Amino acid sequence: MASLSRNLKELIAERLNVSLEKITDTADLKEELNLDQSDRSKLTAALSKRFDISITNEDTDRFVTTRDIFLYVENKLWWYSL
Repeated sequence: MASLSRNLKELIAERLNVSLEKITDTADLKEELNLDQSDRSKLTAALSKRFDISITNEDTDRFVTTRDIFLYVENKLWWYSL
């Protein structure tokens, strides 16, 4: 899933307007990447569109680190492929 990880990191960096180097697996979305509610909505929309998945607000509220997003998207893609 290296390409998924790379795609997610690039998308997060682009949407949050931060350098790709700041997007580590353990990067805290709010504290380190300055994710606010507006950014969260834009990121959710971009993830939904890019990966053709549905994401609820309740799910996005659980995203604390970039790894949380990766695991969520990976799980959704696996589930949809069944």
